[in-house]
Amino acid sequence: MKKLFLTVATAAALSLGAIHLATADDTSASSYNSNAAEAEKIIEQQLDQIAKDPSTAADKLFVLEAAKGNMKEAVLAQQVMSKVKNQEVKQLAQQINQDHNKAQEQLRQVAESLNIKLPQALPQAEQKMIQIIVSLPADELEKHYVAGMHADHARDIAKYRFVEQSAKNDQVKQYAQKTLPVLEQHHQQVMQAAQAIGLPTGQEAVPAGAKIPAGR
Repeated sequence: MKKLFLTVATAAALSLGAIHLATADDTSASSYNSNAAEAEKIIEQQLDQIAKDPSTAADKLFVLEAAKGNMKEAVLAQQVMSKVKNQEVKQLAQQINQDHNKAQEQLRQVAESLNIKLPQALPQAEQKMIQIIVSLPADELEKHYVAGMHADHARDIAKYRFVEQSAKNDQVKQYAQKTLPVLEQHHQQVMQAAQAIGLPTGQEAVPAGAKIPAGR
């Protein structure tokens, strides 16, 4: 009888635990969906506002895109650094997380001066992509992350260089000027991390006399 009581009590405890976990998951999912939906709503509203004034649209679009980029880099890096094993990759993620959070705070002041409201979370599609990436096995995650950071920072450096020269708003120009050296430093760290895990960096020496395939 005592054994039966323990079995029933254990089953009840497990059931209550399952209910608690299910409730927590539901709450987390609800919060996740709410934040993502709110982010998408804010971005849509800001795009509508930006479209009304073509003379300032380029600078404002850059600010909105840069905000999304900072959030994505920081959120992904924060999750990556707790999962990867290679120290070069871990240090890279730590630096990117720190610097892009700082850059986001500086950008927020620029956005306020331009009357732009920045989203507090990433849109749902971006959040789901991050979830998929960080679910990869550690060694595969390291390679995927470093390769992605290599491409992202090469693109961002080109964009920030352009804005540094072409922005009409002084605060936008100054933000691009101040952030560009940080992005270039990240790119160098990405190259070091790529070498550490055996990924090509695009700067490997081409043997003398070697022919470069057409289209390169």
